[in-house]
Amino acid sequence: HEYESMDDVRAVRSYTKLAIVERGTPTGLRALEILSFLSARRTPFLVPDNQSPCNDHKRIISSLTNLFPVPVTRRLTDIVEHVERNGWLSTNPDSVDGIPSFHLNLITNGNPKYTDEDNEGLTTSEYYSCVKELVTLVTPYLYEQLLPRVQSLVNSSTVSISEVFIRRYGDNDDDEEKEEEQEEEERQPRYGISAHYDVTSLVTSVIALDDVASTGRSGLYTVLCEDTKKDDGDSLGASNHVALRRYFKLNSGDAVIHTWDVLHGVDIVPGQKRTSLVVWFTDEGESGDEAKDSNHGSTSPWLQNPRNDDDVGLFVLASAKESLAEEEGDDDLEGLHSLYLKSASLGNAFAFTRLGALCTDNELSSACASWAYTVLNHARDDSPFLPNHDPFSPYHGDEDAQYPPPEILAKAFYFEGAMRGDARAQVELGDDCMEHSFLIDDYGMVEDLRLFAAVLFGLASMQGDDAATKNLEQLLQMEYSNRVEEGVEPCDILSSPMFLTAQSSEIAHLSSS
Repeated sequence: HEYESMDDVRAVRSYTKLAIVERGTPTGLRALEILSFLSARRTPFLVPDNQSPCNDHKRIISSLTNLFPVPVTRRLTDIVEHVERNGWLSTNPDSVDGIPSFHLNLITNGNPKYTDEDNEGLTTSEYYSCVKELVTLVTPYLYEQLLPRVQSLVNSSTVSISEVFIRRYGDNDDDEEKEEEQEEEERQPRYGISAHYDVTSLVTSVIALDDVASTGRSGLYTVLCEDTKKDDGDSLGASNHVALRRYFKLNSGDAVIHTWDVLHGVDIVPGQKRTSLVVWFTDEGESGDEAKDSNHGSTSPWLQNPRNDDDVGLFVLASAKESLAEEEGDDDLEGLHSLYLKSASLGNAFAFTRLGALCTDNELSSACASWAYTVLNHARDDSPFLPNHDPFSPYHGDEDAQYPPPEILAKAFYFEGAMRGDARAQVELGDDCMEHSFLIDDYGMVEDLRLFAAVLFGLASMQGDDAATKNLEQLLQMEYSNRVEEGVEPCDILSSPMFLTAQSSEIAHLSSS
């Protein structure tokens, strides 16, 4: 009842804030328990029945049932299993997480990967035959049914298919001989892919080739979001908290369709195997000279010119420009950093966390650092990591300085990301708290810093962050050893705020170690 009185986004924000601010108290522990419960759920996503055409291509989610007939999906699956057993799936690192992708390209840049005009060595190979049959099987359904539906949804007749590829998740089916030839990282199974935006695809469609997602509790998910607005002083921007995941309910042959600005990922239940066909769409009608602004370089046309109140659009454009700068070199780093700052000012958790990393590396210009300080002060009035409010730092500001040093800004940005549920920010800030606890002599402050770290690691661990779980385990072991040396009884140690924090985060097995 306590949870049902609030919507999901505000519930996660409110309980995260309580867990941090009221750390170690019954209120804070209860907040951790509720968040742990919410994070463990697997809730189906209800796709709108009738999605109206949208001229600005913003946050469209739709579905198309029975796109592929049963005989087609069965044959597709048989071929993919044969490809996998022969080790023909690509193990190139995925751009999202760097783990082997286990995919098979069928169409690239709008053209079949191999055509009859290719050299004879390929056209006679068994691998080519598999790819060619896969393309032949899916082509009529993609171009005669799916493409017109997408064109209607985004209200553009110039939308076209750009990429088509197969994705495979779960334990590998490579034969033993092939497995021995593979490197260890290539044999590592993929059970999902973290939440992300498809910035190189105007629209994405995912077609299920099995029934793994038929219950709406495994496979492809999106993440709930709300329009940016103020909630008790905090801007509600995008967040990727696990408790906000909603899984698409897809039977074999069903398709889900979404635009580039829909946050999504994949997570399958251990022991399952998932196969899907992914289609990326582009819009050549948007790529003319009039759509290419010199300020945006080679970024996709649909990413350009986000609204000033669009925290997602601003963040994604900044990320795209940053990737482009790393590949081609770009002197306008201040311009892309300003996009992150605009997004953070609207409450975007990703932007806060990315700015924390940029400040850690001291990459912001003086102008952006000054702006960053303004953004942080507007985010909340009582940040514990800003001058004059920071109980954990001897730095209390310089009257002649316009902003604090970058390491202080970094902690403040990570704090904002952590308060909005970002697991990476929670781990980074937890590490900072632990490092700081070894540098000071105030016993009470050391205790609070380590309890703070335990809460942050617990919050990230319940979201499935392995580094957080490992860090918390090490922290509990250290705490237990220290207390034993001080003569504290084991039962008293296990009932201390730090160990109760671990138990409330549903990792109580660590407490008994």
